[in-house]
Order: sequence, then structure tokens, then C-alpha cells
Amino acid sequence: MLCHRSKGFTEVGLPNATLFGMPGTGHRFPDLAAVHNARRIVFELQVSKTYLPVISDREAFYRENGIYLFWLFHNFESWRQRQTERDIIALRSRQGFELDAEAVRATLESGKLTLKAHWQVPQGSGTAIGWDWASGLIAIDDLDFDEYLVEALAADPWGAEANLLRETNAPVIAKFEDFWSRRWEWSQKLSDRINRKFREGKGIDNSNTWSEVAKRAFAAILNAANAEPDLADRAFELNFCDVLDRLFFLRDKVNHFNRQNLAGALDSVLEYWPHFTETTCAVACAYGGSQLLKNPSACRKIIRNLRGEGSAPIPQCREFDRVAALLCPRAARWLRASFALRGL
Repeated sequence: MLCHRSKGFTEVGLPNATLFGMPGTGHRFPDLAAVHNARRIVFELQVSKTYLPVISDREAFYRENGIYLFWLFHNFESWRQRQTERDIIALRSRQGFELDAEAVRATLESGKLTLKAHWQVPQGSGTAIGWDWASGLIAIDDLDFDEYLVEALAADPWGAEANLLRETNAPVIAKFEDFWSRRWEWSQKLSDRINRKFREGKGIDNSNTWSEVAKRAFAAILNAANAEPDLADRAFELNFCDVLDRLFFLRDKVNHFNRQNLAGALDSVLEYWPHFTETTCAVACAYGGSQLLKNPSACRKIIRNLRGEGSAPIPQCREFDRVAALLCPRAARWLRASFALRGL
């Protein structure tokens, strides 16, 4: 067994031994369970067809219990993937692992478990983003064990996408951020212009009211993020404008909208815009605010919003996560993750 012959492994379990989770989460039968450098990990050998509900169920169980799951493909071919492989990659941050002869040989030679990683790389510019494949051998010690995602990463495709989009849309982003930081000033100017025209008996240009100008600004940044421009109207309906103030505050540590401190800004989102809890937590973690999330009051509200506390969890709004990832690229891989935040 390769794990037995690799450094850092302990408690290597028998294949298909029952693995129990926390109370209420049930149990599973992984192909192999082990502990690596104090982290609990499991391996699932993907040699047969597995349907999406089964894959999603296993993903949820292991993530909720803080266990790192490795799906190991057999004879992975990027140009001819089975549906099962596509489903797993979609849930695994656009990457997957294979244990082939080359990986086995590298493991035996180095004494470190080595896998062949396959990940997608964004290519193109503007809205014409495509994805190519890259591959390489990587030792398990060299993987990025992301505690937020509960996922071992060989690369960061979502972060690469955000940086590529930022590079190709730099003028649009700069214009939007300047507009947003000065929007109260712009709002006052537009209001003064409308009042002046009204006093002069001239017609009012409704296309240049504050709400219409702001919608156009949102449409431009939504387009740059490859999101739906129609969400510009929804930004006001869902109070994303107020949340965006807090996201910029968490990112830059500069408050442009009121006298709140960082803890107060986070608390406002958790209390008044709970459907953006997951988005805000992702940005807080990425930009050095993880301690804020451990505050007892914040923890209670996060659990209430995402898991429910005497009531059902609050559905999370993810429509604007592409914009949040574009503006806060360090949080991109968390914002674009396809699962509900768990375990904070």
C-alpha cells in the first residue's frame, strides 16, 4: 500500500471500513481512510459510473466533517471525460487527481505519496474565456489544503480566471471603483442638475438620474465579470449595493460609507442581509478577517443564517459572486465554489 510506504501517514484504515461523522451526519464507506500530517483524508477510487446525487452527497458529508476527499480517476483523458468525471471536476474547483503508473513510480522513488493532478487553465480575453487543461505530478505534501473549502488544491483555476478578467477589464474596473467610492458626490451632482433643470422649466433627462447611472455602472462591471447584465436591476432589489460597501471595507480596510468598524460592518451584513452571509464570509477570510468570523456573536449569526437555528437556513444569494470575485480576486476560489459554506 502506497500510503504505508509514504511519509506523514498514520491511521491508514482498511478499505471500505465504516467512517462515522459527527452526530446527525451519518456514516460512509470510503475506499481508504487515513490521517496525513494530522489531517483526516479519504480516497475514493473512481473506476465505475457514479451519479451526481451520490457524488454531491459524499462531498457534503466529508466537507461537513472536515475530511479531505480525494477522488482518484483511472486513465483520465481531458478530451474524453465521462459524465462522472465532469461532475466531480465541477464540484472540485475544476481539478482532479489520477493515480497512474507514473505517479506510483514517483511515490516509490521519493517516499512521498505522489498523484497526477489535472486542472483547467483559463485562456482568452474579455467575455471569450475558454479553458485548457494542464497536468503534472505533485506530492501530497505540496498541495494547498484549503480549510475553508475543505479541499486539497494543486492549482487555483478560479483565482486565475479572476486575475485574467481583471487584466483584460482593468479600465472598466478602475472606472467602476472610482464611481463607487465617489457615488455620494455623483448622486448629489445629479440631484442638483435635475433640480436646476426643474427650476428652469426644462425637461428632466430620466436616463441621467442617479438610479439609471448606477444601473449602467453595474451593467458594465457585471459584463466584465461574465455575469448577467440584467442583474443590474437586481442589485438594488437585493441590497447588493449595501453589501458591496462592506466587501470593499473588508478588502481595503478603508470605510467609505459610515463610521462602522470592521466587526460592525460584518455584523450588519449577517443581521440585515443574511442572504449574503456566504459571500461576505469568503471575502473576510481571504482578506485577513477570519478572526472576525470567530467572534461569538458573528458565529451565532453565521450558524443561524447558513444552517438554521430553530428554523430553516436562509437561502444564499450567489448571483453576484462573479462580480465579488472580480473585485476581490483573492477570494475567487471560495466565491466560485459550488457548495454551501460549512464548519465555521
